[in-house]
Amino acid sequence: MAKQKKKKSFNVKNAIYLSCIIIFAIVVVFIGVKKQFFTDKQTVINKQESVSVDEIKDLKVTFIDVGQGDGILVNFPDGKNMLVDFNECDTSVVDKYLTENGEKMTIDYLVATHPDYDHIGKLQYVYDNYEVKYSFRPYVLSEYESSSKFNSDFNLGVDINQNSKAYYNYINSVYEYNRNSWEFFKNDSDFSCDVIVGENTYTYSVDFVMPYINELSDYSSFNGANNFSAIIMIEYAGRKILFTGDAENEDGSKKNSGAEYKFYDYYSKNNSAYVDCDVLKVAHHGSKSSSDRKFLNLVKPEYAVISCGVGNNYSHPAATTLNNLMSVQSGLSGVNGTGIYRTDIQGSVTLKINSSGDMNFSVETTENDAYKLYSCEQIKANAEEINANKEKVRKS
Repeated sequence: MAKQKKKKSFNVKNAIYLSCIIIFAIVVVFIGVKKQFFTDKQTVINKQESVSVDEIKDLKVTFIDVGQGDGILVNFPDGKNMLVDFNECDTSVVDKYLTENGEKMTIDYLVATHPDYDHIGKLQYVYDNYEVKYSFRPYVLSEYESSSKFNSDFNLGVDINQNSKAYYNYINSVYEYNRNSWEFFKNDSDFSCDVIVGENTYTYSVDFVMPYINELSDYSSFNGANNFSAIIMIEYAGRKILFTGDAENEDGSKKNSGAEYKFYDYYSKNNSAYVDCDVLKVAHHGSKSSSDRKFLNLVKPEYAVISCGVGNNYSHPAATTLNNLMSVQSGLSGVNGTGIYRTDIQGSVTLKINSSGDMNFSVETTENDAYKLYSCEQIKANAEEINANKEKVRKS
């Protein structure tokens, strides 16, 4: 009887010991899983870098002709690259601009300004075929039928009934390739880099100039997808380029409620000189819902770039917007609006800024410049000729 009692006690102890091991193993596995799925927002980029290079490069910004939409490639002076949106287009267009000397570029930063198809349509292809190191995401919930695959801490944001497959594909790409290297962009998502060449230092900065979004909860004031747009200022060699996504003056039917207005409302009262820019990427493809005169008189662009499709169905750019652009700064006026560039008329537009701050624009074709100040509705009658001129240059 004594032996049996001893044996029973031994079994209980072993059972307890084994249970502890199992519980410990479960905890370890859970921590590993939690680390994998729940630390996405904790891994952030170096906000202030310093790198040494043999030679300084120009800051190069290419406003790619992607038809009706946006696609912007920024090549920084230290060799890093940032992609801002990429509309659905032929994959050859993506590969043309994201390939250099026969080698695929590394995309150090990818910004999806907001969830509309004409800004994210080709991002899945980019993630599938290029290395993307870090992603800046819009704070919009994906409600596509397959979004349940995402962890609840990954698929977050304001619910605006965003159930498009294109947005899901983009979110899924971030999930698959950048799961631990992304953030929801807001006012403090800025970063900068000191580029050292010998005894000289050149600094570029990327500033999310969005003081109306200090916390993610601030996005709850928006309803339409356009006003979730990232507004970004890139500064280099004393020059400033302002990117505006599709920010609008209004949010739905609410007057003076959109991201563009909130931007204006803040900076017209606080440090207006900071947003005085040299180059403006015109918001929402030149829609009449953006780029009102108050906003333009605040940011005072010397040059403006409109990205849209030839004779598109959205009336972009509107005559109102073109007139507003012509009303500010002499650089935008002159014969045929010499300070205005358009991808629908001229093809891809490239801006280069050297280390001394000298700026240079180039376009695929100037054959269509006579139409530069034509509104979308005026362009439609000449769309065939415009497309033919662009195609002729590309084939030459």
